Amino acid sequence: MDENTSNSQVTPPLANPEILQKALQIGSVGYCYHNAETGKFEVHGDYIKSMFTRDEIERMQKDGIWKLIVKEDQEELIQTWKRSVKDGLPFDKTVRLNCENYGQCWFKIHAMPDPSGYFVFFEDVTQTVSYQRELIEAKEKAETALQSKNYLLGRLSHEIRTPMNAVIGIADALMYYDVDPALNPKLELIQSSADNILKILDRTLHHAKEDAEKLTLETYQANPGNLVERVSRLWKAQAEKNGNKLYCMIDKSVPEEIEFDKYRYEQCINNLISNAVKFTKDGIIKVVLTVVEANGGKQMVLAVQDSGIGMTKAQISRIFNAFEQADESISSRFGGTGLGMNITKRIIEMMGGSITVKSEFGKGTMFALRFPLEKTVSELPPAEIEPPRRSQHPAREKTASQPYAHLKILVADDNPTNHVVIKSLLGEMVYEVYTALNGQDVMDLLEVEDIDIILMDIHMPIMDGIEATLAIRGSDKPYRDISIIALTADPQYQQKRLCMNIGMDDALGKPIKISEILKSFDAVLEEKEKSSIFKQAV
Repeated sequence: MDENTSNSQVTPPLANPEILQKALQIGSVGYCYHNAETGKFEVHGDYIKSMFTRDEIERMQKDGIWKLIVKEDQEELIQTWKRSVKDGLPFDKTVRLNCENYGQCWFKIHAMPDPSGYFVFFEDVTQTVSYQRELIEAKEKAETALQSKNYLLGRLSHEIRTPMNAVIGIADALMYYDVDPALNPKLELIQSSADNILKILDRTLHHAKEDAEKLTLETYQANPGNLVERVSRLWKAQAEKNGNKLYCMIDKSVPEEIEFDKYRYEQCINNLISNAVKFTKDGIIKVVLTVVEANGGKQMVLAVQDSGIGMTKAQISRIFNAFEQADESISSRFGGTGLGMNITKRIIEMMGGSITVKSEFGKGTMFALRFPLEKTVSELPPAEIEPPRRSQHPAREKTASQPYAHLKILVADDNPTNHVVIKSLLGEMVYEVYTALNGQDVMDLLEVEDIDIILMDIHMPIMDGIEATLAIRGSDKPYRDISIIALTADPQYQQKRLCMNIGMDDALGKPIKISEILKSFDAVLEEKEKSSIFKQAV
């Protein structure tokens, strides 16, 4: 090192006043020192000085920053200041200052007590606060828009189900009572089309509720093998219609009972098998349930493999996106909303599991659901084998014995069309069908008629179905124990659970079919008979 250079006094870059001022300017900061002896503030930093007028700087130097702070923020800052002086500790505070040139500005104050005064560092955070406010406003607008969307979808679901109740219900009644075999295929087409509309609506509404984070998991003890076998049986006929062979294999390693949300899991199974059936023709579909060791624990793995049309890598990358099909032509060729796989992925991840996909274009696809078995119920007895499914119209088998011929049914619904639907379904099967437009009409009719079962709508004017049910169950009249079956256009699990919690005996979602009504009749009448026998025994 040169001797002259070593002996020369070199000013460190940050100690250079000009560089320091540039740094303060770039950082939108400045500082001041409060001299305890003189009581004055020494203001430093070109940026801070440029924010205020000469008069404001003089006032700040004479009286401190208090006079410039917005009145609402003054008291809190003064109290913080006093505590800091007393305890000798620094503090940070964000306050609003009135600037004559720029209006109201936000400054973050970093203050450090000193034996001879106070060192205060100012940082202009007006732009940051403005961005934060914009983000908050944008978030609130987005949440409001989401709420509006969900409300609209909820209303849409309710409003569409009401006319669909008439379409499906009347078609069901005609199929049951009409003897013209040439008419049945047309009626089946009406029912099938209406069912597809409702499935699209349900999937869209389901996805919107997930977005709003309203979905919760409800865990139950259930047999996963039986669940997979049952869903597979439901799709077997459709698979065979497409020329496919559907195989279902349950490995012995699968536990007989586990604790999980069987309804959500069943929805996942349905989505996977329905896709395999839809996209495979004259091929093979395999549904396999097994248990594997992975990541230090056991996982239940459901694999659904098909030999269908398969997917390219680009299509696989989009398969789990909401409202997107793997290919733009899929919707027109095969139908669907593009929500099934997105919903499946979200549900299984909510349950702590995962979904993977392997596919080759033209050679088929395999989806695998992995579910951790942390909550396996050990060594419980096997679940009961599901009884054989009843025929589409079980009432036709019972017509000869007329098991419902003595029943007096009351239909409570504010839509007269639904009265016609129920009368069409049950009119020739029961003794009498009475009608009511609201809950108050129900209460009035119960005073003069002996009713056996009430089919109760939820949303009605004057007195709704919930209020009417509570009034009936809370009365001291003989009809307090009458059987009540809810008919709701909101067939979500939470709605049905609410109906059961307030004292209803069962809950059916609209649109309704004769098989569903009679199955509910059987259940509530059997329960009523058991209750009657118990009371006699006691």
